[in-house]
Amino acid sequence: IQDNKQICYPRVQEASLQFLQVNEGDKLAPGAFGVDEPTGSVVVPVEEIDLVVVPGVAFDRFGYRLGYGQGYYDRAVGSADRTVLAGLAFDFQIVDELPTEEHDVQLDLLVSDSEVLAFNLSR
Repeated sequence: IQDNKQICYPRVQEASLQFLQVNEGDKLAPGAFGVDEPTGSVVVPVEEIDLVVVPGVAFDRFGYRLGYGQGYYDRAVGSADRTVLAGLAFDFQIVDELPTEEHDVQLDLLVSDSEVLAFNLSR
């Protein structure tokens, strides 16, 4: 925010994920699954976001992730060709390979305690 970057946080809206602009001092409120979410109203299309940090329970060395099974992030970012998708993980969360399905979205970057892995940066 201090560098005049637009910051967006996710909010679950019915069966989809929206990204809302957040400004300094904005409040968060308990939302879906007990996770604090933005309360604002400025929805930013994912295609306009340069970088999305994608959460995960586990990640693999091919750039795939295991989430919580609802598919919110895969649906939300699947069409964002220019958006860089990055996972943040502790080393113990990274495995050699996870089972994947056709709808699973590959990350561009995975950053852990000890390494940075790059995948799919040519898309």
